[in-house]
Amino acid sequence: MKRKVPSKSARYIPEGIITALVTPFNSEGELDESGIRRLVNWQIEGGIHGVVITAGCGEFVNLNDNERKRALRVALEAADGRVPIIAGVLAATTRHAVELAKYAETAGASAVLVSTPYYINPSTEGIYQHYAVIAEKTTIPIILYNNPPRTKFDLDVSILDRLADIPTVVGLKECQRDMGFVAERIHVVGDRIPVLSGDDDITVPMYLLGGQGDIAITAQLAPEPFIEMWDALESNDWSRAFDIHFNFLRPLFWSIMLQNHPAPLKKAMELVGHPAGPAREPLQPPPPEVVSRMQQAIDQAKGWYSNSS
Repeated sequence: MKRKVPSKSARYIPEGIITALVTPFNSEGELDESGIRRLVNWQIEGGIHGVVITAGCGEFVNLNDNERKRALRVALEAADGRVPIIAGVLAATTRHAVELAKYAETAGASAVLVSTPYYINPSTEGIYQHYAVIAEKTTIPIILYNNPPRTKFDLDVSILDRLADIPTVVGLKECQRDMGFVAERIHVVGDRIPVLSGDDDITVPMYLLGGQGDIAITAQLAPEPFIEMWDALESNDWSRAFDIHFNFLRPLFWSIMLQNHPAPLKKAMELVGHPAGPAREPLQPPPPEVVSRMQQAIDQAKGWYSNSS
């Protein structure tokens, strides 16, 4: 089953496995530019299809605007055009989101990942206008970001139907875990914009419904198996795709999806030899018993993949 990739002229269209990168910090808790370069290069060498910088996994809430802009510049320099770099534009207000989107456009990002506003609880029309104003004031491709657990707002089909008609809206990152809702959204907008998984463990189920990729966090522990799983899906090798999903991806994902995200992920990255420093407070590192369970999951997943390849 081959995915149909919608086209909006020559604009960037997100698909495949796109890594939502953590933001590395040094031992003093400051932005680690060399760490950004190292992680971007590692992901690209692992075959990843794109990188998101300074989004939720990238601790945007723990970065000031100058740090967000610096991180984007460094990621763009490191990628050097080899893969698309997508800037996280997660902001509570439209004015702030427009400012960040304009900077990303000027800097040369391929797209922006824009969340629905959080905390202030705008109306349905306010949510629509949030995206519409960004589209009006920029020309950069926009990936909608629906994350109800974090924003307390769920983009319904009626809003998505309107948003999908905006020329610069080119995709949706979907964190809704109810596959019934996801199926309806793909049915309504999937012929205009691709819908990508926002949680790694629902990538395969979403693909079967018409999903076209994953904006992934667990790929930071091992990009190659994710790419192999995606290639298996695209070539209808369901057995291999399901094997990787159940025996590699799923146990790793659930070992890091804990409180204080992305602090557990950063610890796991240290355990696999790709450290990114600690998360900033108030996020706390996982306790020893959790680290032990994470190491066990990593060892089991790595052992299974080595024996199955």
